[in-house]
Amino acid sequence: MRLHHTLAALMLLTVAALGAEAEKKPAFTQPIPEMKLTNGAVFRNVTVVRYEKERVVLKSSGGIGPLPYSYIPEPLRSQMIAERDAAPAIPKTTKKTDLPMKDVTGQMFVTTNGAGAYKFAGAEVEFYSKADYEAAKWRMQNNLPSSFTMSEGSKTGIATGAWIKALADCKIIAEAKTDSDGHFKAKLPADADLFLFAAAHRLAGGKPEWDLWVIDVPASDEILLSNDNQW
Repeated sequence: MRLHHTLAALMLLTVAALGAEAEKKPAFTQPIPEMKLTNGAVFRNVTVVRYEKERVVLKSSGGIGPLPYSYIPEPLRSQMIAERDAAPAIPKTTKKTDLPMKDVTGQMFVTTNGAGAYKFAGAEVEFYSKADYEAAKWRMQNNLPSSFTMSEGSKTGIATGAWIKALADCKIIAEAKTDSDGHFKAKLPADADLFLFAAAHRLAGGKPEWDLWVIDVPASDEILLSNDNQW
């Protein structure tokens, strides 16, 4: 039921979702003033945060996020892979907890001039840990064209595709689907800091319109997704 499956046609690039891997402590600590990736993107003031089996997490002047090793140019790629293989693995610890849960309800709709409220049916709502937000936002921004602006409503579809790809590596905490009246219900960890991602489209005046929400989940048990809090 994941949005990045059902809306795959919007993706700007194809990057395989990677599972959780054992992390390696980086030895590559010297800042790199400028790094041109194999896809043409340029990162500045780059340092390694950690190594994983199939990707490296980098920090740059634009933020922090993971990249597959194939994006790193040579000879830096070979150096990083060598340091990944040589560095001792950081043992992972697991802690089993039974978190209290709560039921959250909501509705997804937009208000249109002269036509009342349009309620989205069959739309998916995904919930993620707030700890994943900054890295996902960084990846989303790097997925957008360099000339991108939100000055045109049609650009929302491009932003939706960028968010879908950016969230592909994030774990979904919970998900829900709207009914015929736009209502949805989800069971969430009671004390967790979460954000949600939801996108839907419709025809408005004969033209396709995308509506996108990326918001913090409120402390209350009700979530309204409307014109007022669209991304």
